[in-house]
Amino acid sequence: MSKLLYFLVFCCTIIWCCTPAEQGQDQTRNVPLIKRGPEMEDWRKMSGPEKFMAYHQAIRTKAGASGPDYPVGYQHNAFKSAKSAIDKRKQRAVQLPWVERGPANVGGRTRGIWVDPSDPNYQTVFAGSAGGGVWKTADGGNTWENLTQELPNLATATIAGSKANPNVLYIGTGEGFGTARNILGSGLWKSTDKGETWTQLAATINTDSIAAIYRIIVNPDNENELLFSVLSNPRLPAGDLHSDIFYSNDGGE
Repeated sequence: MSKLLYFLVFCCTIIWCCTPAEQGQDQTRNVPLIKRGPEMEDWRKMSGPEKFMAYHQAIRTKAGASGPDYPVGYQHNAFKSAKSAIDKRKQRAVQLPWVERGPANVGGRTRGIWVDPSDPNYQTVFAGSAGGGVWKTADGGNTWENLTQELPNLATATIAGSKANPNVLYIGTGEGFGTARNILGSGLWKSTDKGETWTQLAATINTDSIAAIYRIIVNPDNENELLFSVLSNPRLPAGDLHSDIFYSNDGGE
């Protein structure tokens, strides 16, 4: 008898679960459907690079402003201020012996490369990395030296020089190859001692129109004549992007 009772209860449960959807619809038919308009769009669910670019610009814009209003040269000034504070702490702190242990042989995106024409064996090479500055090898790549540890911007997409005077080098900062993860640049930098020291060219300091430098071409017969191509702020919405070509015949001054 008990088995028959259990069986009847089981059958009733199955029938109830399989009841046509009309009953459920009757219960919810009068519940209004909430539609999400553009003003309610969740930024975490945005699709399309242009919407992400717009969001990226919005988080760097103060309330009531039309866009980011960082002052000219803010990156360089902030870097100098931070470096000064670090130097002061170092003077007060106990110097500890540090030995680099790795990781070793970790590559990244190398956007620019220039072979020193004054080296008859072509063993001296300068390489510009997307986020690690400028590196130099004098033995064909077996060992490398970092030349830009003191620069506030390490996004080096292009490097060039002239056969007329190989001591003069130009590097373009900022990577504008179409993705939002790229590092914005701080203009054009110049060295007159083959990369030992660098000077930021004032005419190119932190302007939106020179946020990412793609390529530099230097006249092989005149180290002061050059062309360089740029992309405006690559984090702007796609429709606002534009590129330009600049020319200088006075060494970028």
